[in-house]
Amino acid sequence: DEAEAKLERAESDAEAAADEVRYAVRSSLERLREARHVLHLQETELVPSALEFVDAARIGFETGTGSFQTLIEAERGLRTAELDRETARADVSRRSAELARALGRLPGLP
Repeated sequence: DEAEAKLERAESDAEAAADEVRYAVRSSLERLREARHVLHLQETELVPSALEFVDAARIGFETGTGSFQTLIEAERGLRTAELDRETARADVSRRSAELARALGRLPGLP
């Protein structure tokens, strides 16, 4: 009876540990997908849009239809978008490492 109770406890503990691992993997994978989506938006929409705004502001300044202040603000917006893109890249790397840990792998190793 005692051995059977120990076996049941061990099986229960093993199932609980497996549930924790499955949850960690699922949640890590979801965070990685979200981070990749944010990076995709940064690379395909936000940075290109900021570049277009800088180009338009530069043309406006050069032709006298726009102000220097507008050009400076556009450049600042571009730098912010670029910084946000690099932050998103770092987040993808961080989330990839998190998933690797959840899967029992050492980050950076195959």
